[in-house]
Amino acid sequence: MKKTVIGGFIMFGGLFITLTIILGATIYAASITEWSGQSKFWFAIFGPQAGGQSLQLGIPFVIGILLTIVGIVILWREYIDPRTTKTDTDDSSKSTPLPHDWRRQLNEKEGRHTVSEEEKRFIRQDYIANGHINEIYPTPIKNHFLLDVDGDPQLVVIKNNLALRVTEAQLNKQPELKKWFEETV
Repeated sequence: MKKTVIGGFIMFGGLFITLTIILGATIYAASITEWSGQSKFWFAIFGPQAGGQSLQLGIPFVIGILLTIVGIVILWREYIDPRTTKTDTDDSSKSTPLPHDWRRQLNEKEGRHTVSEEEKRFIRQDYIANGHINEIYPTPIKNHFLLDVDGDPQLVVIKNNLALRVTEAQLNKQPELKKWFEETV
């Protein structure tokens, strides 16, 4: 998520710089009386080799194009590139059991919703954990999940397209979830 915002700002910043220079050069090109080369437009942006009227904005124009390309590459890597998407099989050998064997208890409970692969991928990608997420378990409450983070159970909620840790105050407001959490862990 953070990479998406950063890539978007870089791309739109580069587009803003480039399009502003293009607009300024288009307006200025109409008033140029003498130029060298085939186009008044490119002459207005990059300028002459010696003398003449020009905006001399070649370097900012190239920087704007480079920023746009860098932003697009960041967004491409974040959304499209399959090499950056994590699968649920990543580092599964590092899995460590939590105390009280609560994994077995979770698997034996009936009526629980399942965690889809899309939800697992989203949580692994978006949730910032202080360790490695070994496993993701469902809870009785929709959009709430129990994570095994290096042996430490953590409750997470997916809200407004973010994966957030459930705080003690939030847990106290949901008695059903609190009771389930205390019984399970």
